[in-house]
Amino acid sequence: MTGAQATVAALSTIGLWTWLYDRENVVFEVVQNLYIGLTFAYGIALQYADYLRPALQRLQHGQWTILLAIALGLMLYCRYFKPVEFLGRWSVSYFVGYGAGYVLAFTPAVFLGQVNGSFTRLWGGATPAGTLASDWVFFLALLAALIYFFFTISRRNPVVGAGVGVGRYVIMLALGALFGSTVLFRYSLLFGRVYFIFHTWLHVV
Repeated sequence: MTGAQATVAALSTIGLWTWLYDRENVVFEVVQNLYIGLTFAYGIALQYADYLRPALQRLQHGQWTILLAIALGLMLYCRYFKPVEFLGRWSVSYFVGYGAGYVLAFTPAVFLGQVNGSFTRLWGGATPAGTLASDWVFFLALLAALIYFFFTISRRNPVVGAGVGVGRYVIMLALGALFGSTVLFRYSLLFGRVYFIFHTWLHVV
C-alpha cells in the first residue's frame, strides 16, 4: 500500500469515527456516501464479471440452457408487479431449495461435525473424572435444548416441563455467548483500524 492509499484509508476511517462526536456532521455524511457508493459499484462490477459476462459468453457458444437460469433471475423482479408477483415467489423457492440441497449434498462436513461432536463418552474408559463431568453437563444441556423444541409432547409432564425450563436457559446462555463473541469480533476490527492508523499510516508503532 502506497503512502497516498494509506492516507486516504486512514482519513476515511477517522471520518467515519466522527459519527461518535456528531451524528449529523458533513464529514461523516461524505465518507458514508462514498463508502456506500464504492460498495455498490464494486458489487455491480463483480456481479457482471462473475455471472453476467460468463452467461453471455455461453450464449455466444450456443449453450441456450443458460436462458433458464437468466429467466429465473429475472423472475425475482416480478415481485414488484402485482399481476405477476407469484412468479417471484417461484424463483425464490427454487433458489432456496437449490441452496439448501447443495449445502446438504456437497458440504455436509459442517452439519456432520456438529452431530459427531455431540457424541461424547459418558462412562467407562480411561477418561478423567473432570472430563466425564463436563461431558455429562454437555449431554444434559443438549438434551434440554432439544426438549425445548419438542412441541408435540405435552409440557405438563414434570420431566418435560423441567427440561423445557433448563433448555430455555441453555439457549439463552448460548445466544449470550454468541453475542459476546460478536462484540469481541467488533473490538478486533476496531483494534485493527487503530493499528493501521498508528503503524501503517503514521509509523509511530
